[in-house]
Order: sequence, then C-alpha cells, then structure tokens
Amino acid sequence: MDNLIRTNMKKIAIFLTGALVAYNAAAQVVKEHAFDDQASINIQTIRLENSGQKMCLVNRMDSTFYQYVFYNLDYSEFTTISIDLDPLFIISDYNSPSLYISYISENVFDRDDDIDMMGQLVYYNSDYAEYAQVLLFHQDGSILFQSDVENTNAWLCSSTATNSTIVSSLTNTDAGAKMILDVYYINEGLYSYDVYSLPGTLPVSIANHGQMDEETGIALSAYPVPAREVVHLDYKLNEDQRTGTLEITNAQGQIVEKISLGDSRGVVSIPVAHYAGGVYMVKINTKRGVSRSGKMLIVN
Repeated sequence: MDNLIRTNMKKIAIFLTGALVAYNAAAQVVKEHAFDDQASINIQTIRLENSGQKMCLVNRMDSTFYQYVFYNLDYSEFTTISIDLDPLFIISDYNSPSLYISYISENVFDRDDDIDMMGQLVYYNSDYAEYAQVLLFHQDGSILFQSDVENTNAWLCSSTATNSTIVSSLTNTDAGAKMILDVYYINEGLYSYDVYSLPGTLPVSIANHGQMDEETGIALSAYPVPAREVVHLDYKLNEDQRTGTLEITNAQGQIVEKISLGDSRGVVSIPVAHYAGGVYMVKINTKRGVSRSGKMLIVN
C-alpha cells in the first residue's frame, strides 16, 4: 500500500511539475500594448544619447505630412515630431514623394538637446526626373540642414567594407564626426562625395556597428532610369552564395514579382510594360536574409 501511495504521489508531482512548466512557458509571452493607428507605416526602437531608449511610431498622415511619435518604454508619450514636406518641393507638379529617416540623435548634429533627424527625400517631376536631397530636421520640424536641391541630387550612402564605421553617411574619424553625401551636380554634370564636419560624436555602439540590415559584398543596380519596356537588374552575391531570390514590391508594399537567381552574378531583364507607373522596391533575399535592396522607376 505504501508503495502504491508513493507511486501515485510521484505521478501527481510529475503532473504538477509539467503543468507548472507549461504555464510558465505560456506566460512568458504577454501582449503589453497595441498601437491602433491606421496611419502608421513603421515602428522602431531608438536609443537617444540623453533620454535613453524610446519607441518611435511613424505615421504618414498624407503624401507630404509625417509624424514621428516617440514613446517611453511604459508606452507613455515622450514627444511628437511633425514634418511637412510641402514647402521643400521646388516644383509644383511633383509625384511619388518619399521620406526615409535614417538617423535620429540628440547631440550629433547640433549642440542643443532637442531631437534631430537625418532623412532622404526623393520625388519626381511629370517627366520622372528625380529630385533627391538630404535633410536634417529639428524637433520642431524646422530645417537644420538641406542639400542644394536646385543644383544637386544628393543621396545618403553606406559602406560595403566590413571594417568601415560609416552608417548611413555618418562616421567618427580621428578628426571628428563627419557626414558624407553622394552628390550629383546637375549643372556641371559631375559626381562628388561631399564631406561635412559635425559638432557631435556618434555613440560608439552605433558608430562601430557597421552594416545592420544589408550583408556586405552584395551589389544590386537597376537600369535604365526610368524604364518603360524592360528593366535590367545587375546583381552580385557573395562568393559563398550561389542562389537567391529577387523580390519586387510596389509602393503599397505588395509583392508583384519574384525571380529565382541561379548564379552568384548576372543580369536579369524583366519586361515592365504591364507594370503601373511608379517607384518599385527591389531586394535580394538569400539564405542569410535580406542582402541588398534598391529601387526602380517605371513610366508608361
């Protein structure tokens, strides 16, 4: 009888232990909050130099007005930065405007403690000529820096070297922090890398992070720009990769085409006459994830 009781007690203990483990495992994932905003297009965590880590919800209110809402980690609102692109366009008949914020800081771009944001603005005229400029915004939405869009197209750049400290055109050097822009001077017909000195210093954890999302050694370019009948995608994978997938998405984020890559280097020609006019994103997926992204412009 004693043996039977001990056996039953052992079974009960095992059952309770298993139930407790299952309960704890299930309880580890708990929904904390929901950002119920249909205008939201992105969310990210940001570590500010003075204010610490925040969550940033990006809202696109319409084609030219963005809101960047910063929250504390307890989901209380920290601050909101509103950016109106409309005064920045130098032509009235523009289309396909897009703003990509690539760096947010309190101390890198100026000496005060407000939040500053570095972004890439791209839009097109009725003939699909590109207008590209790099912008620095203050926390109140005003302009801290604006590239000369009347005579240049300026783009943010990033390094493909594994030992580089350039992250979206920003780098610490022995002579201070620098901003490097990839510039085309329209009137002169010349390309240039323009280097600007910055008053602050990049946080070491960011400055030495290197490429975060895109794998080094990968290349991808699309031509002609714009394309009407056919677009050619010139790609190169790392030497240890022989296969991958080209994925094309429209402005709404919908995948319109996937193409398998069977070699580490080549050119893929895609008929695009049936595509709707506009800007499309193209990226290479490999076994390591998203390796390189770019864009192509289609006109009808």
